[in-house]
Amino acid sequence: MPHRTNLTQQMLIAVNQQLVNAKDEKDLLQTICHTIVEQGGFALACIAIPDHEGKINFHAIAGKKAYLDDLSINIQEEENQGPLLTAWRQDRVCYNQSFGRNPVMSPWRNAAEKFQLRSSASLPIHRRGKLWGILSIYHRREKFFSKEIKVLLEKLALDISNGLEHFDLLALHQHFLDRTSVGMAMVERADILRINQRFLELLQLAHESEAISRNIFTLILGISSEKEIVPFLDSLAREGYLHFPHFVYTTSSGGTRYLDISISAITELAEHRVASVWTIQDVTDMVTTHQKLEHAAMHDALTGLPNRRALEYYIAQKIEMEQDTPSSFYLAILDIKYFKTILDTYGHFVTDQILILIAQRLTTLLTKEDFLCRYGGYDFIIVSEDDQYAPYLERLTQIQEAMNQPFSIHTLPTMPLSISMHLGVSHYPEHGYSIEQLLIHADAEPLFSSPLASIKFPIVSIVEHFFEEIRHHPYANQIFESLQDQEFDHLKTMTVHHLENILHPDTTDASIRELAYSLGEVHTLVGLGSDLISCSNELYAKHIEHFLRTSSPTDCDRLWKILYQRLQLDLQVQLQAQESTIMTFFTAFQELYEVKNSEQRYEKLLSLPGILHVMLYHLHFEHGFLVDRAYGLQKITIEHLQQVLSLSVDPDMTSELGQSILNETWFTSEIKSIASYAKWPTRHPLREVLLAEGVRSITMIPLVDDHKNTIAVLALHGRFPHQFESSWFKIFAQALQHIGRENWLDPSTQPIYPANPAYRKYRQHIYDGNLLLYVQPIVEIVSGSVVNYEILSRLRDEQGNIIPPADFLPYLGEIELERLFRQGLEKGIHHFVTGTKSNPSIKLSLNLSPSTLQNEQLPLWILECLQRSSFPKERLVLEILETPGYNITHLMSYLQELTNRELALAMDDFGSGDSNFMRLAMFPFQIIKIDRGLWMSVSDKPLTTLSIIYNLIQIAHDFGWSVIVEGLETLPYVEATYFLGARYGQGYYYARPQPIELLTTSTHRFAELTDVDQIKTKLGALAYLVRHRRDSQPTLIPTTVKLIIRFFEKTGGKTAKDGYTCKPCSMGIMMIFTMNLSCGKLSKEFAYVASNNAFLEEYF
Repeated sequence: MPHRTNLTQQMLIAVNQQLVNAKDEKDLLQTICHTIVEQGGFALACIAIPDHEGKINFHAIAGKKAYLDDLSINIQEEENQGPLLTAWRQDRVCYNQSFGRNPVMSPWRNAAEKFQLRSSASLPIHRRGKLWGILSIYHRREKFFSKEIKVLLEKLALDISNGLEHFDLLALHQHFLDRTSVGMAMVERADILRINQRFLELLQLAHESEAISRNIFTLILGISSEKEIVPFLDSLAREGYLHFPHFVYTTSSGGTRYLDISISAITELAEHRVASVWTIQDVTDMVTTHQKLEHAAMHDALTGLPNRRALEYYIAQKIEMEQDTPSSFYLAILDIKYFKTILDTYGHFVTDQILILIAQRLTTLLTKEDFLCRYGGYDFIIVSEDDQYAPYLERLTQIQEAMNQPFSIHTLPTMPLSISMHLGVSHYPEHGYSIEQLLIHADAEPLFSSPLASIKFPIVSIVEHFFEEIRHHPYANQIFESLQDQEFDHLKTMTVHHLENILHPDTTDASIRELAYSLGEVHTLVGLGSDLISCSNELYAKHIEHFLRTSSPTDCDRLWKILYQRLQLDLQVQLQAQESTIMTFFTAFQELYEVKNSEQRYEKLLSLPGILHVMLYHLHFEHGFLVDRAYGLQKITIEHLQQVLSLSVDPDMTSELGQSILNETWFTSEIKSIASYAKWPTRHPLREVLLAEGVRSITMIPLVDDHKNTIAVLALHGRFPHQFESSWFKIFAQALQHIGRENWLDPSTQPIYPANPAYRKYRQHIYDGNLLLYVQPIVEIVSGSVVNYEILSRLRDEQGNIIPPADFLPYLGEIELERLFRQGLEKGIHHFVTGTKSNPSIKLSLNLSPSTLQNEQLPLWILECLQRSSFPKERLVLEILETPGYNITHLMSYLQELTNRELALAMDDFGSGDSNFMRLAMFPFQIIKIDRGLWMSVSDKPLTTLSIIYNLIQIAHDFGWSVIVEGLETLPYVEATYFLGARYGQGYYYARPQPIELLTTSTHRFAELTDVDQIKTKLGALAYLVRHRRDSQPTLIPTTVKLIIRFFEKTGGKTAKDGYTCKPCSMGIMMIFTMNLSCGKLSKEFAYVASNNAFLEEYF
């Protein structure tokens, strides 16, 4: 026996070694079977796996294979109870210790004996958490599988399962590595242990052998000496990570690639031996593209010269260097004059050729130390580091003379072109410390005197003609329509001032730029697009040129060229201002994402051009719209603003309040704007206040939840009319909305509307006056007297149909639920006082939702309403329902506050929720209403239903609560409720809900329960039995049985002995029997009841 065990142990060790070194699954399975036969001494080993049709296939066989040749097995063969299928079906190990003695093995006995197979074992193999196959092992001896060998074989099956799992993981891991676009290598110190296919491709290696065991620093980085490698390993061990973002790698073919190389340390070994993972990504395309884009961004595409951006970078670098090493330089601007005339005359190709020739000529005139760039359309700038002004001036004179020479264009061989040039100079740091200051000074130094001094332009007349024509532009007319008369007059005055600046003899480019930028910003804010700005500029040019030519000055062409250049400068700067203004908004939008402090976020928005105020509103039921935040207010406080704003929400969009932009934005959840607040026809309490603050336009941006319901409104007030109507601003407003409500609101802000769209329909019914109040009495069962009326809500739709609360309450939000409660309380008390004059002790019950309960103002609302109506608070009962989504434990403090105000509380629908009774014992309820839904199963399970109701009543009594049972629709329910121990009831038996207006005609009294010492109904009888059975009081048993007997006598039939017929009813008898046994004895009346059980048979 030890010899067998040793062989099996050696076999197990060998199989585990094969599992570790396996490369191919098929070879692995075959090798395992051979090892079991050859080293374990078994006659046959095979691995069986069923196919999709259930047929068993042998994927690996070793030993006496012929035994399996004629063997056909299918897992669907129910009659086959062999060990292999049993192991598969039951997923357990099956041992067959003897083919000859085991009757189950009779179908295979002869074949097994032929091959001397006398015992077998079938062991399940699992893979990926599921049964995958069966390992079957056969031996020549009977009863071979001892306890020790069984343990080893089961360990073998488990090891094979785990090995296959590991094999799958390795295959999946290698598959993932080979499919990734990143080259990867596992490295120990500097030697490559393992790579993926992408690694070979990136380094253009043909086979793994070219990389495995090689020094990766030498292979990739070109470092071979130990002295150079050690610092890298030290840094990797210390930092855990190295990164070479744009490493230049030379391939074996001599090509160049840019590689992004990341090295992550896995563990640190002794003597600088660090295990690491290298990831390599080809970023050649990205780097070359970036280089091209960088060059394109810094150079003019036409001339090849550095551009404006390059100049700004160059100047910034020089100024920064000057802080360490004081230096100076000159900046010269060359402005090609009348270039627009050349363009209009000869076209773009010729003007492009001239610009190219100018760049080439200037390049030949300058030294390597000079910086030349094309600054803009017709402007070239030269930066020079000359020490003395006189030599520099001589160079500029040479440049000017060279530029005065004609330019030959190959498309105009007989017609060389000459250009006129404005040359201005500034010096750093004498004339400024920034490029803007230097350019302004250079622009302000013209080299010729102005010929415009003698011209008197009819500026007012030009402006009048301009407005007559610009009105025909549809978008301009929209803007004009948004202006009041005084605002339109002011616009004309500003236009006159604008033209005066352009036409003034002493006007400099700097003054034109300054005013044009200011106008461009305003024009952008009020919605003038680039097309309308260009159109305006063309109209100015048209009327100015017409005046010049009709006035016939001697140098008309020259003057027009000067003015045309100024107009073009004005247009250019306005368009630049437009671009800058729009970029200011969208740059701020990006920054709003990064700002974490909410105060800074609102301040950032307020700092944008033209934004006068930033406000945040939310809707409150009692107070209407409330101002959560207000920024930028000058003349009023937020408290004053709130007083003026105080109005209730009005969803009727046809009403005056409903037409307010705030109201409309809230209820449509759409971005709204007012182009001219001063001309807005709707009168609103807030209008005059905001006009006094200087507000001329408004936009409202709803902040919505995931279901597009408005939870707050972000308001922007504009300094200019028509400020929020442009297409670019509408995009900006949408972007602000999409930042997300969490960036504008406090984290505690919750949505006040539910997600279901049906709520809008029901909410409209509430606000349209279609809320109806009904009442249903709560009655003292024995006397039939009304002790309470419960107010119930109903809605009426457009067709006059009544909508029950179960249909609309789940779809209402917090505001609507608050409104239901407020209206129910106020209207209910009003009708209640009149309708119950004859009985002032009757109480009023009103449902209170958990969301309304959590309003801190609730106790004040209630007490103020009671005080106004002189209604005693002792007559009011508030019914609380534990609604799904609200933890009633969380409401404890609110409930306690109501109790402290001496307001009575009732728990509604007791028995239907998930309240913990011990927890509920802590709550300040005085009344419990047992849910009507408990009666739904009384016809199918009467005993269970009555037992549940009885237990709930007893629990309530134990806690000191009064009990009202709902759903009493018939006399059996009423009688059963009485016998179960409840005093009060509510339901259709007494009255259906009726309009509250009918209270005045009500008698406040209903049918009393007479002869309470008699049982009238079968359900009452069963309730009577349930109660006294549960009470377990022996002294009550005789009385109980006698009362039941009297009920039997009224409902049974006579016999020969006593006039009654007896029918067997084991269930009824057992109930009475159980009741008596609980008292420790059998009453003498039991036999009579058991023999006279017509009632029991009929009912039970």
